[in-house]
Amino acid sequence: MSDVYYIIAKLDKRALNETHSSNWPKLVAFSFDAQKILLEEGFGHGLMGGSFPLSSFNTAQWKDIFKETDSQWFSDYISNGMLASLKTEDDLIKLLESNNCSIVKITY
Repeated sequence: MSDVYYIIAKLDKRALNETHSSNWPKLVAFSFDAQKILLEEGFGHGLMGGSFPLSSFNTAQWKDIFKETDSQWFSDYISNGMLASLKTEDDLIKLLESNNCSIVKITY
């Protein structure tokens, strides 16, 4: 079953002619309904990623992707428990808007 995720950050630093990469793009996303964090890195044959339960997510293990995508604010919300305390999807949308995120959803 697929989950719907809100994109927190997405950054692509591939060269124009780079069709496969294990480093770029990078994606950070969150599913409110599933309470999961989605991290992806790479493109084509280099694509890697997965979803992780918010309840057991360790931001320290993933600090580089948060830093590289300028989404450390989101990491802070995870670490201090504020993300888990959001009551409604509208609360999540307000949080994203207050951090200058476009409201974009993907299915994974």
